Amino acid sequence: MNTYMYKFKCEKWYGFKEGLRNIHAENNTDEIDVEELARNDAKSFANSGNCEVALLQKFFVTVKPVKNYAALASIPFTVNNNESINN
Repeated sequence: MNTYMYKFKCEKWYGFKEGLRNIHAENNTDEIDVEELARNDAKSFANSGNCEVALLQKFFVTVKPVKNYAALASIPFTVNNNESINN
C-alpha cells in the first residue's frame, strides 16, 4: 500500500482553507487517479466544491503486528458470508 502526502487549498465563503493531508492507495493506482482521490478527499474534508491539490511525497507502507490484545481471541477464524460476529 502507498500513502501520499499532499497539500490542498480549497475555496470557502470566507476565503480559503489550506493544509496538508495523507491518503492511501493501492500500489497499482496511477498517479493521476491518486491526484483525483486527493482532490475528492480535500473537498470532503474542507466541505468545499473547489480545491487545488499537489502531491508532495509518496510512502510505501507496511503493517507489522506488534501486540495482540485479549479480545483478539474472541474473533472466530471463519465467518460465513452475511453473518455477523457476536460479542
